[in-house]
Amino acid sequence: MRNPLFSLMKATLVGILCLSSSLAWSGEKLREIPTYLQKKVLAACSQAAEQGLMSPISTVDQGALIALVDAPCDHVRFVAVYTLGEIRCSDAATTLIDLLDDTDPTMRRVTVHALGKIGCEQAVSPLTVIANDQSQPTLVRCTAARALGRIKGRHAVQALRQVVRHNSGQVQLTAMVALRRKAMIISEKYQIAVGD
Repeated sequence: MRNPLFSLMKATLVGILCLSSSLAWSGEKLREIPTYLQKKVLAACSQAAEQGLMSPISTVDQGALIALVDAPCDHVRFVAVYTLGEIRCSDAATTLIDLLDDTDPTMRRVTVHALGKIGCEQAVSPLTVIANDQSQPTLVRCTAARALGRIKGRHAVQALRQVVRHNSGQVQLTAMVALRRKAMIISEKYQIAVGD
């Protein structure tokens, strides 16, 4: 159970950060957020504001989305994480990796998916842990294996091989499919480079 005063302070902070569309996030060129995703975020925030969970927001940018990951409303958090993945916001990687410990398995699954869409190499180790963790729901573990398949680099390939070796059933199958897709992509790139 959350402390009501803490929730109110958190909601106020999220509102302040979201209203500040001029926040500068390090290193990455700001990506435009598609209108349909902006509408989803605004709708979720409006609904949460009507319930008194947070202050309404007027604009959606990367800074606002990253701030909304800590919103007191789970639906707003879910939509923000999903959107960060869809726009492949690498500036959100550390925030999303921290969210992998969330108590809600649906939030963990969406976060794992977002990290895969972003292609976050620093997430390889935590995603491997999740894929191999028998206490995680199978859907979360399979999503972690799929996410590893989206991440470039040999560390992701090694992680997928480890997932195949240490698992059985659906998780192992998902990791094998991800490895096969990686091999096909590498093969296609080689054929294009060679001129076949």
